[in-house]
Amino acid sequence: MCGIVAIYNNQIKFDKDMRSKCLKMSKKVRHRGPDWSGIYSSDNAILAHERLSIVDIKSGRQPLFSNDKNIILTVNGEIYNHLDFRNSSKIDYKYQTNSDCEVIIPLFKAYGKDLLNHLNGIFSFFLYDKLENTFFVARDPIGVIPLYMGNDKNGTSYFSSEMKSLVGKCQNIKEFPPGHYMTNNDTEPLKYYKKNWMKFDNIKNYNSKKQLNVTLENAVKRQLMSDVPFGVLLSGGLDSSSIVAMAIENNPDISCFSIKTSGGVEKGMTDDLPYAKEVAKFLGVELNIIPISSNKMCDDFVRMIRELDEPLSDPAVFNLKYICQLARDQGIKVLLSGAGGDDIFTGYRRHKAIAYDKYWKLFPDT
Repeated sequence: MCGIVAIYNNQIKFDKDMRSKCLKMSKKVRHRGPDWSGIYSSDNAILAHERLSIVDIKSGRQPLFSNDKNIILTVNGEIYNHLDFRNSSKIDYKYQTNSDCEVIIPLFKAYGKDLLNHLNGIFSFFLYDKLENTFFVARDPIGVIPLYMGNDKNGTSYFSSEMKSLVGKCQNIKEFPPGHYMTNNDTEPLKYYKKNWMKFDNIKNYNSKKQLNVTLENAVKRQLMSDVPFGVLLSGGLDSSSIVAMAIENNPDISCFSIKTSGGVEKGMTDDLPYAKEVAKFLGVELNIIPISSNKMCDDFVRMIRELDEPLSDPAVFNLKYICQLARDQGIKVLLSGAGGDDIFTGYRRHKAIAYDKYWKLFPDT
């Protein structure tokens, strides 16, 4: 995805040094967006953007501006339902680009902070109102898109897509929480999203196969919103296989990616490759196989720690890294995956372990 950086302070006037500081911060997230670098600076706010062009690759450069140039916006993410507002007579706005992200500007004008209740997508964005000299920053409901924040001794607020660009520039660095927003009047991010859909009762009542199928088809179709080639991570499991099957209904010319572990798989684990091959053959899609070895993981271990920003114990990040590298080399910028399916449908081994929780409670604490 893209990379964003924003700096704000309404009490002091920024100079050229602060603009240079923002450019240096933005350069550290440039790997997220190699297609375009943009910056806006004023006396009290600086917004930078590193773009990975997916939708409207010709005119969707950021930061984006309102028609009167008084609202400036930098976004990392995708707004899946942007066409609903572009085609609606309820929102009177002259769009300047075909970017899905531009819709945030007229929605902010129409609804203020309540615009977040109208968005369907994954995002983190920083919006600056030049006339009011105020900002509005927000992150998507479940935190698919990263965002970090910090401040300095002068009361300047900093926001960035990655923690590494904030290190050494500010203090009190922390993750901006998912499903939250913040304005210049707030000391901490405020929650706007309630996870009612995650209640187990709702999942138990979701017993219609047809309803589930329609919901999944709509989700896949929605995320095919792209003006560039895309691919799919295929493990051969139910989730990724279903996504591939639904994706080819809209675009049969897609590439799939899977891994081959040298030396075999770990004891107790399942080798995904035979299933991925079988699904690819059945659906008639191209399967790209990436060989992975423990030696290669060891060679990239230190670099991976630096790239992750925060500790992550799951070695599967190496698999994803190598797959993404191959996809990028083939000109593919977007990859769909079944990540999250096991969390909803209890497909992980840890979910089965919950059944034994009552026995663990019999053991003494000490």
